[in-house]
Amino acid sequence: MKIKYLIVSTKRFFWVFSILTGLIWGYSIACHFLDFYLRPWDERGLILVGVAAIASFHAYKLAQVTLPHLKSQNYAALICNTLILTSLVYVLIPALLPVFPMFRRLDIAALAEKNTASKGSAVEITSIYSKDSPIQYLAQNGRWDQSGNTFRTAGVQPASLTYAQLMRNDPAIQIIFRTSPDSGKATVTWDGITQKLDLYSATNGHQTINLSPNFPWDKLGTIRQAFLVTTLISDFVGLSILFLAGET
Repeated sequence: MKIKYLIVSTKRFFWVFSILTGLIWGYSIACHFLDFYLRPWDERGLILVGVAAIASFHAYKLAQVTLPHLKSQNYAALICNTLILTSLVYVLIPALLPVFPMFRRLDIAALAEKNTASKGSAVEITSIYSKDSPIQYLAQNGRWDQSGNTFRTAGVQPASLTYAQLMRNDPAIQIIFRTSPDSGKATVTWDGITQKLDLYSATNGHQTINLSPNFPWDKLGTIRQAFLVTTLISDFVGLSILFLAGET
């Protein structure tokens, strides 16, 4: 056997490749599907070790089939193809971008204001959802009548609702307000950006507000930025290895 093929045929190289690939795949899987960044540090270690061990076993089987067939003259084409295919995955499926938690805050305020045509200043939220899950636990300032994830002002205004916690960066929040002849004005503040709503309408209806998560890179801090870059690199390398295997 030629020397240039010796390194890719040894058992030691297979295991090194398998362990590194397992760590890469395990880290990506944990970040995307197991809420890795939302868990305590001790749980993160257990999750990463467990997932990486399983991934390393599969990577070893893949290495046995793939690596012996690599030829030096194919490297440039293989690397080029994997870079293109991996980049297309992120472009075509943006949902694959890593999930990263950030502290977010939502404030909804009934202002005790109305336009001249309205008979009152009522504010009613018929439903509020985050990633298809109802939000029921909001801090209340003032008096609200609540039934599940429906909230209606009762008594003295102004009154407000607050939802603040560590959240993933992928889900949007949807708020559905009731509009009616006796509805007033409200504000919705999401991550410091406020929009004012006039909920009056001549007939009963609804107004839907969709709040998309923003991603302030400059406010993440060095450690969080490093974690996110590591996740992106891990995803990119992990997908590239899969495409590389497919090419061979």
